[in-house]
Amino acid sequence: MPIARTINETWSYVLKSEKDESDPTTFLLGAVKQATLEGRVADMIGAGKVFEAYDAVLLGGGLRGWTGLRDENGNEIKFRGKDAATTDDLARLAPGHRVELGAEVFGRNNLTQEESD
Repeated sequence: MPIARTINETWSYVLKSEKDESDPTTFLLGAVKQATLEGRVADMIGAGKVFEAYDAVLLGGGLRGWTGLRDENGNEIKFRGKDAATTDDLARLAPGHRVELGAEVFGRNNLTQEESD
């Protein structure tokens, strides 16, 4: 039986492709309110915007920050959002990375009964 996670919970995540690197980018992720997921995603999917719904709602609400993200010249990119990612923050990430991070937020957004014991 799923049990809602604490909405203020955050955790660190390193992309699978960077796990073996000496200085990987670390993303700070957090839970997304269920009502936000259900309402906004349903509206966007109904409008034919499946990827945008996933990206903007799930990852936009679940990505809380990062450290070590660098541009092509090696300069660190600053996270602009305060409590959630901005459109500019999301645009800095490759589509495949956004999918991986979104899947992590989605997967950790619920806690099973076994995990809670």
